[in-house]
Amino acid sequence: MLMSRSYGFTIVELMVVLVIIAILATFAVPGFQDLLRSNRVASQSNELVALITLTRSEAVRRSRLVEIDLSSTPDGWDAVVRVLDPAEILRTATNTGVTLNDAPGQLVFNSRGYLVEPGSEDSSAWDTLGATFSLRHPGCTNARQHRQIRVLPTGQLNGTNENC
Repeated sequence: MLMSRSYGFTIVELMVVLVIIAILATFAVPGFQDLLRSNRVASQSNELVALITLTRSEAVRRSRLVEIDLSSTPDGWDAVVRVLDPAEILRTATNTGVTLNDAPGQLVFNSRGYLVEPGSEDSSAWDTLGATFSLRHPGCTNARQHRQIRVLPTGQLNGTNENC
């Protein structure tokens, strides 16, 4: 009597593998969502810092007042970088998925790269703290999903992670 060999898997073996995959996915999905939120906040804060740096460097390069206009939207934030006189838009950005909190409205830099009060070229109008605002994911669960950015009166930037 010949025994026939069976190749493949039984239905029970396949079900065991599917149960193991489901259990592993249950633990992996929340961690992956946290990673996506953290990466979104990091990339948008890097873009915002780059826009502020561009504003400051263009003010120094052109020896003119250059401003960045920051505004919150229902699902994100917008930024417009422009030279004030003569009026010229240098760059715009629209971002979604991360909220901009405590937006200062406009940040204006003079020809020395200092933060100045809108409508003035005098850097002494700003207090010693400069401007502080933050980017935060709406579903914030850890400190990597809330980033505070501070622009000093000298034009330097400082970023820190904050608790939700």
